Amino acid sequence: SEEDTAKVIQTHFDLLKEGGFCIITYPTPTMSYRVVRKILEVFGLWIFYDERPLKKREVFKTIQDRAIILKYSRNDLILLSQGVVVSQNKKG
Repeated sequence: SEEDTAKVIQTHFDLLKEGGFCIITYPTPTMSYRVVRKILEVFGLWIFYDERPLKKREVFKTIQDRAIILKYSRNDLILLSQGVVVSQNKKG
């Protein structure tokens, strides 16, 4: 759920020192991700049953409360595309 995902993301920042850096990667629902996942599901080869692809705005919304977002990119070189966010834990 979105609530559980937010808790997982926030836990990363609970574990960081003030000013510490965090890199979070997550599956993102690009066309290639959706097609590859569907094919693997049809053949019974999909093993990430709890995975939920996330949109950038959902991830940013959660991170912005706890950290400063320094960089975002998306790795489309792999078929199961990943969003990548580099952020810095807010100080005090």
